[in-house]
Parts: sequence; structure tokens; C-alpha cells
Amino acid sequence: MTDQQMQQQQQPVMMQQPGMVQQQPMATNTVVVVQAGGNQKYYERDITCCCCCPVPCGFYVLAVINVLNLYQLYNAFWFYNYLAAFDRGEFATLALIFLIVIIISWLPVFVFFFHIIKTFMSDKQMEIRENFEKAAKMLIIGYLVQGIAWPLFLLIIAGTAGLILGAIPFAEFMILACFACWWKSSASKYKEEQRRVEEAGGM
Repeated sequence: MTDQQMQQQQQPVMMQQPGMVQQQPMATNTVVVVQAGGNQKYYERDITCCCCCPVPCGFYVLAVINVLNLYQLYNAFWFYNYLAAFDRGEFATLALIFLIVIIISWLPVFVFFFHIIKTFMSDKQMEIRENFEKAAKMLIIGYLVQGIAWPLFLLIIAGTAGLILGAIPFAEFMILACFACWWKSSASKYKEEQRRVEEAGGM
């Protein structure tokens, strides 16, 4: 048997031996992409409002709800007119003070509307998201002030009975304030995602 025939018979046996790796030819079309600054792209997470809808959609819904909630402001005016007609003395003065406090407490809500409108007027994502965060802060302030003003005033003019009646709006606005804190947290995360995208150069 010649040396060439012996090599041909030994070659399959050598390829089947354990531990041996057959070398593959190197690819010639390998592409390496290096971004500027060496940063990897950051793809933002989907941040939801109330765990159900995108943050912008959630805040626009909140704007509609607060427009409908303007009846609380109407109630304050009605309450003042009722007390002023019933008593021109001390009660009327207290009612006027209460009305002023309610109007002041609604100012943050109107600032909330202002920031929501600004989201439609900007084409910069970071500015839009900052306005959502500021809008949520205004809601927290407005709800807290209204939640304290109603029971405090009713306690002054009606004693214990007024305090019991004031528990209803107090509970309502405290619950809304808790939700507003949640909305603010979502808006902050939404803004933070955009900051990370801009820093990493993501799309």
C-alpha cells in the first residue's frame, strides 16, 4: 500500500477523533459598527400612566377630567352666594374668605392646563415631557389645598356636623392627590427615558 493511500484512509478517522476542531475559512464580509463616543444605542422603555395607557394619552385624559371637575369651582361660588344671601354678617365674610381660598387653590389646576397646552406647541421631546412633569406637580398642589380648604371651612361654620360633611371632599381630593403623585412619577420616568435616549444617541 502506498503512502498516499494510507493518508486517505487515516484522514476520516482523524476527523472523528474527539477534541479535534475543523477550521473554517474566515469570513471576508464582517462589518463592525462603532458609534460616536463609543456609546451603545439606548432604546427607551414604554412608560405608561396608571399602568394602562401611554403617558401623553393619560395626561390628556386628566385634562378632560379636570375640565369636568370645574363644577367644584361652581359649587364654591354657589355656596358663597347662598351664605351671603342668608347672612350679611360673619358667615358672609367667612364665605368670601373660603371662595378666595378655593380660587387660589384652583390656580395650580389652571397652570396644569397651561402646561398641557404647551405640549401641543413644542416639537422637542424633552420639553414636552418636562411639561407633563410640571403639570403633575400643579395637580398635586391644587388637590392638597382644596382637600384641606373644604373641611376646614365647614368645620368653622358648622362645627362637628360641618367636619363630617367636609370628610367627603377631603377624601376625594386626598385620593386625587395620591393619584397625582403616581402621575408625577410616571411623567418623571417618561422624561428620564428621553434623557437617556439623547445621551446615548438612540432613536
